[in-house]
Amino acid sequence: MAPFSRIARAVALLALTIGVLPLMGCLRTTHKVETYHKIDAHIVLDVRQIRDEAEQVETYVRSDDPAPQAGGDQPVSRVWTEPLPDSDSLFARVFRFSPVALAVTPQEADAAKKARKERSKQVDEALTKHWVGEDDHGYLAVRLGKDEDKELRARVDALVKAENRDRKTIYQEIAERKGNGKELLEAVEIIFADEIRNKLKKGQLFRAPRDAKGFDVFRDSPLGRKYPDARPGDWLEKR
Repeated sequence: MAPFSRIARAVALLALTIGVLPLMGCLRTTHKVETYHKIDAHIVLDVRQIRDEAEQVETYVRSDDPAPQAGGDQPVSRVWTEPLPDSDSLFARVFRFSPVALAVTPQEADAAKKARKERSKQVDEALTKHWVGEDDHGYLAVRLGKDEDKELRARVDALVKAENRDRKTIYQEIAERKGNGKELLEAVEIIFADEIRNKLKKGQLFRAPRDAKGFDVFRDSPLGRKYPDARPGDWLEKR
């Protein structure tokens, strides 16, 4: 009877395993779907909030309004990485990095907004005279030819460098405040680029999005429909 009992237990265990594994698979699948939707909804919400903030910032830069405060009372994420001290522990060998404080503060972002506001007339002049153009990632690009006056070139280069530095500070502060600075930064840049394009004056230069998906979105927008022959990456005059 002993051999029979062992066989019976083995069969019972196999049946139990066959019954439980699909259930475990279903549970895992359900968890992944729920997690995906939560993440997707969070991203959509962030994009809407960033668009609103981009509109506020770019309106402020071009107006006499007081500066919008960066971040309000929301906590600011300041997570970066640096190597842990040498150690023979398993933890130290597997996880070689630890969180440290390294981020743009709201105060730095506010200072950058004020600096942009102070030079806004210079930027507007450079855009109108086609010395610079707005690229597709929210930064200025020099458009002067190689034969332009060296003094003018140096002045425009300095203007672009200062403006882009302040824009980067603003974008980084927003991305870090949303909790995922490195991955969200490019999205913030693209959202600001779209807002800046829409606020340009007629005749000022901007670059159409270079990537295919971004260009499709631009082409279907009210501004993009004014350029039926445009291609990704083209420099265009605002109509």
